Amino acid sequence: MFIDRPCAEMLKKQPVSHKVPESARVYSMQSKDEFLLFLKGIESAAPPEHLAKVIEVYGDDWLKPSNDLLKPF
Repeated sequence: MFIDRPCAEMLKKQPVSHKVPESARVYSMQSKDEFLLFLKGIESAAPPEHLAKVIEVYGDDWLKPSNDLLKPF
């Protein structure tokens, strides 16, 4: 999960920290490099068939960032 720094810090402290599963991965801007490595690992482990399906669904430029969410309606 990628969240803002204050929330990430809150998840590290009691009483919240003991409710977060050990397997949970929490990232913030403080750990963005680790998050990007995590994402690259997922991508590199994906089988070619999966990446072909991604291209089929999202098109050839699926890696190009989209700013459409920032445009007004």
